[in-house]
Amino acid sequence: MSGKVFAGSVFISLLGMGLISMFALPLLYPSLQTNLQDDDIGIVLQSKYIGRSSQAQIIDSATSSWIDVPDTKMNITIETNSRIYALFNSMYVLGVSNSLDSDRVAFNISLQIEGVGQRISRISYFEMGTYSDMREFSSTFTLNYMTEELTAGTYEVSLSWISLIDHPGNNYLLFSTPSANFTRTLVVQELSE
Repeated sequence: MSGKVFAGSVFISLLGMGLISMFALPLLYPSLQTNLQDDDIGIVLQSKYIGRSSQAQIIDSATSSWIDVPDTKMNITIETNSRIYALFNSMYVLGVSNSLDSDRVAFNISLQIEGVGQRISRISYFEMGTYSDMREFSSTFTLNYMTEELTAGTYEVSLSWISLIDHPGNNYLLFSTPSANFTRTLVVQELSE
C-alpha cells in the first residue's frame, strides 16, 4: 500500500508542477513566451555550407580595392518570396608591426549578396605610444546578413576585405595560413515567410 501511495503522490506532484509551469510561469515571466508563428525567421527551405582552411591573408597596403577572401563564395537559387540569410564565421589573427606609423591598423570585411546589398564590419587596432615588438591579437569574427523578400533567381554570396590604412605591408589580418590553420565557414539559407 505504501508503494501505491508514494507513486500517487509523485504523480500528483508532477501534475501540479506541470500545471504551474504551464499557467503560472508565463504570467510571472511574460518574456519567456515565444510565439513560433510570429517569429521573424521563417522556415528554412534550404541550407548550404562551406568550410575552408586554405590560406586567406591581407596586408595593410591593399587599400586600392576590395579583394575577395579566397574560397569564400557560393551561389544559391531561391524561390519567389524567399529571403536569404548568410552567416560567416572564422577565427582571425591581427598582426601589428613595430615600425613607425603602424600604431593603427584597420580592415573592413564585407559579406555581400550580389545585386542585393552587403553588411560591412571592421577589425582594427589602435595604440597611443610606442612599442618595440610585433604584436598579434586573435579572436573570433562573425558577420551575418538577412535580406528582405527577393524574387526567384540565383544569387552569389561572397566575402571580401580591404585595408583602410596604407602602410608598407607591415600589418596583416589573416583567417588562415599554414601556421594558423583556422577553418572559416559560410552558411547560406533560403527562408520562407
